Amino acid sequence: KRPTYYTVAANFNTGRKPLSDPKVREALNLAVDRADLVRYDIFGNGVPLGTLSQPGEFGRDASVAPYAHDPARARALLREAGYPDGFVLKALLKLNAERTGRILAKQLSAVGVRLDVTTFKDSEMFEFYRDKNRWDISIYDCPDPLHHAFFIRSIFLGGGSPFSLATDAGVDERLGRIVTTLDLEAQKAHSEELDRYIRAGHLALPT
Repeated sequence: KRPTYYTVAANFNTGRKPLSDPKVREALNLAVDRADLVRYDIFGNGVPLGTLSQPGEFGRDASVAPYAHDPARARALLREAGYPDGFVLKALLKLNAERTGRILAKQLSAVGVRLDVTTFKDSEMFEFYRDKNRWDISIYDCPDPLHHAFFIRSIFLGGGSPFSLATDAGVDERLGRIVTTLDLEAQKAHSEELDRYIRAGHLALPT
């Protein structure tokens, strides 16, 4: 076996309820049992992630630990946000990540969040992402051919990405700093700051 840079994650439509609320986004992350995902989805061949960067990538902040699996806290956050009975999310799921999506759907259902899933093939990606307002959450796989933490974060969260469901000015500002900084130590610091920013706002659901 050789390690590779590949992940499955979810991004959120933060431009509309319920995922415009950081408490809701945090609750979804706390509802996910990432140890179970690693065990049953990829048969132990991976590690849980705390953000969208991966061990070994340049610019990853290793201090950002995976979310704890805490369904009780997740349910409490949903009640605080005004959703004691949960809700339904329109979910877009890439076929390559179907097993991940099914496991996530089961785990989220335990805190009252149900996924109304539409699956798509690679050849259909642009068709389904054309109207991003149709979706609350999208779940898909992504390799990192650059071995740099910038790549996957720009795909999932960058405002110019065709596969991001929302635009976040803070994300785009930090991505811009990374690509316009030549000094490697400064670039690394900007990249690590982006990891912390994503986590603080619960802007994605890493696995």
